[in-house]
Amino acid sequence: MINTDQDTVSLEIWHKRFNLDGKDNLAQLPSLKAIYAVFGIVDKDPVNCRFVGEAEHLGNALRYLFENADDNGLKTFLQGPWIKVLKYRPMPDSTREEREQAVMEWKAKYVPGVDENGEYPGYGH
Repeated sequence: MINTDQDTVSLEIWHKRFNLDGKDNLAQLPSLKAIYAVFGIVDKDPVNCRFVGEAEHLGNALRYLFENADDNGLKTFLQGPWIKVLKYRPMPDSTREEREQAVMEWKAKYVPGVDENGEYPGYGH
């Protein structure tokens, strides 16, 4: 699943060490400056944002996040059975400060959060 919404791309993401099928598409992510958000998925739509960040190299940043998340809840989500959706906006000519400002805007828009079990805070099944 790949969707584009103006200048934003959405796609499911997988890390081979953290799914039963051994799927991995992180190496196929572009090596560009970007802001990005990681979501869960319900009815094929990204929901319940877990993380928003910025990157000099999107693919490397996502691989690092999967393998080294410093928040236990985020690590549980990324390395757990949930389907994960990445939304990113390429910002190839941006400065770190411009990307950090865009991250603040996305945090206000998507309100990222994750509890210790990898769930979105307050989300009921």
